[in-house]
Amino acid sequence: MDRRQALRHMGTALALPVLSPGALDALTASAARCSGSPAVRTGALSDQEFDAVTRLADIILPETDTPGALDAGVPEFIDLIVAEWYETDEADRFRSGLETLEASAQSQFDAPFNRLSDEDADALVANLADEWNQLAQEAERAEEAGGSYDGPSPSHHFFYQMKWLTLTGFFTSQPGMTGTGYRIIPGRFEGCVVG
Repeated sequence: MDRRQALRHMGTALALPVLSPGALDALTASAARCSGSPAVRTGALSDQEFDAVTRLADIILPETDTPGALDAGVPEFIDLIVAEWYETDEADRFRSGLETLEASAQSQFDAPFNRLSDEDADALVANLADEWNQLAQEAERAEEAGGSYDGPSPSHHFFYQMKWLTLTGFFTSQPGMTGTGYRIIPGRFEGCVVG
């Protein structure tokens, strides 16, 4: 063990007693995720909600010649965000979006979302994306005209929330960063060198 690892372990040991059990669980899950270990579910989402989130994430960011959302553990990431980071109103809004998605699947295709064909599931998600785009355009037009937009916030739309979580979970994961060649700091970092 080198000096940096020893300092890191000592700092962690000092911080553990002051962490709440929820924060400790989140830290453990994050450490597992960052180390490339399989992600851990918190159980904040029901099995049906988790399955819907898994399918949505895969539709939004499927595996191609690069890793997809499922390769990066995005569903577990979303479960962790709902459990540990979302305020109650955000979590409720997210769950409400999942319920609306399920109701739309039942009304349009007479089947649960997780049992829809790929074509029907894609069509349902495309409709959600269109709804969000329409809201965003209305808000933008109102802002450009100098008026105020009184409609629902585009950032509160379920599709926006789901897409943001999917992309954030993916691009902050090891597979997301290495599989796409994304680098947080472009080039080599050179500290201030006074010569």
